[in-house]
Amino acid sequence: MNNIRHIMLPLIIMMFLTACDSGKDAATVVSVNNASNKLDKVLHDDGILKFNSKKIYKGDKLLISLPVPHPKELAIKAPDGNWFYLHVENEGASEMLMPKEQFAVLTKLDFDTSKLEARFWDDGKAKRGKVFTKTGKYLIYMANNLETEVDNTLFFSSVIQYTDTNK
Repeated sequence: MNNIRHIMLPLIIMMFLTACDSGKDAATVVSVNNASNKLDKVLHDDGILKFNSKKIYKGDKLLISLPVPHPKELAIKAPDGNWFYLHVENEGASEMLMPKEQFAVLTKLDFDTSKLEARFWDDGKAKRGKVFTKTGKYLIYMANNLETEVDNTLFFSSVIQYTDTNK
């Protein structure tokens, strides 16, 4: 009986580990694909927000036409991955472009790309800085809750190209 245990136990362990490994690989692939799909979902251009131009240069005005109703919060993601929070209702007056009642019925936003500043996070610390500083694609993102998964909130997203030189 001891001989059978010595032979069977390693076989059972090997079978178990092999089964776990194959399941682990499949889960990893699914997990990676799901993360990628969520990222693509956020970074797509849904065409709902309208712009004076999708290609802007240093010092240009960025005009955004908004449908009403629209999501109640606004952020811009820079090419380096920093999120700039322009209008977040539960963060206090310093993180709001205007009172929430006024923002809710707003049909146009007008930003000067050379002056626009907003809060961003750097190494766990809140800071303020200029939004448009680097050439690249910027994600304009509106959501009813900026701090939740995109599947759990109403959101609009558009991508614009910014060039950090004058025309």
